[in-house]
Amino acid sequence: MSKKDVLIVWLSRHPMDRDALEALKVDIAAGVKESGDKFGELLLEHKNITWATDLKEISKQFKELDDELVKKYTDKLSYSLITGVFPAQVMYYLVKNRMQFATAVSIPAPAKEGETRKFKFKEWLYW
Repeated sequence: MSKKDVLIVWLSRHPMDRDALEALKVDIAAGVKESGDKFGELLLEHKNITWATDLKEISKQFKELDDELVKKYTDKLSYSLITGVFPAQVMYYLVKNRMQFATAVSIPAPAKEGETRKFKFKEWLYW
């Protein structure tokens, strides 16, 4: 079996946190080992996206994304995963359409009164 790459599509206006990426690599490596498949590189494709609020428009956004990625990666991949921090309407769309995805779960970092609260990556939630 030839090795093919694994594509992680990160859909967010912000870059993926380094801790989140490292945890994702560990999870994928464990899944690969369990499956017995042989994968090549882990590719991260970051798409800066502002989500629509209407489900029809969200569907169009996913269709455009799919068309772009299929052209770029056809026959090069053995697996791909949609990841991001999704607003409620996108989560609804993903679940309703039975799409596989992972979302980063973060917890608030300590902050003093008046400071902008930051968040720290905790784990991945896979659906």
